[in-house]
Amino acid sequence: MRITRPPERGSSGTLWLILLVGAAVGVWLLAQHFRATIVLRAAAAAATIVIPILANQFITGFFTRDDELTKVFLQHLRCYSRRRGIPRVRDIRDLTSLGVTTSRDYRGDASSPYVKRDKDKELAAFLGEYTFVLIIGDSKAGKSRMGANAMRDKFPGRNLIIPDTSDSLPALLEAGLDFANSVIWLDELQLYLEKNGLQRLLDYLAREDSPRDATVLVRQPHLGS
Repeated sequence: MRITRPPERGSSGTLWLILLVGAAVGVWLLAQHFRATIVLRAAAAAATIVIPILANQFITGFFTRDDELTKVFLQHLRCYSRRRGIPRVRDIRDLTSLGVTTSRDYRGDASSPYVKRDKDKELAAFLGEYTFVLIIGDSKAGKSRMGANAMRDKFPGRNLIIPDTSDSLPALLEAGLDFANSVIWLDELQLYLEKNGLQRLLDYLAREDSPRDATVLVRQPHLGS
């Protein structure tokens, strides 16, 4: 099962249960109205009892699984919220969540003017062609802002998946997170090489049945910087 943003528990589960109970009662009333045989009336009466019980078990199991997934996402996905789910690329306003460094003139707001770099067009071309794109540069050279601007221009409507720690990629893969139509933003290559998280992700994306509209974007400082 692949789930991107679990529905909220509560009102939706109660609504489905009420609808099913209503349907079962409706069947019983129809059987009474049309003077159905005793066998059909008995079946309709049984349905009014059995259907709500089975429905309640199904709904409870579904939302229990949903709660487990939500806990995993809250623990391992940066910028995830229970109400909004996984954000779209265009919805990210605070770029410090992507590692963009603030300064006296820049506070990390996505609406701040972007100073174009000489590699912008090259990065845009790579994003359109490759699943895995690695941005390498000196510390505080603007890698994060450049990558953030490029993905906002190229993939504004995609989900933005930001694993929080080295444990997060394996946990998200095991939980069944849907990586289709997404940008997977990784802070530093070395962090996600630990525990084979990155390798597992790339193996998953290389499978025949894997999503083709997923891009892994990694920012990495020069070694020793």
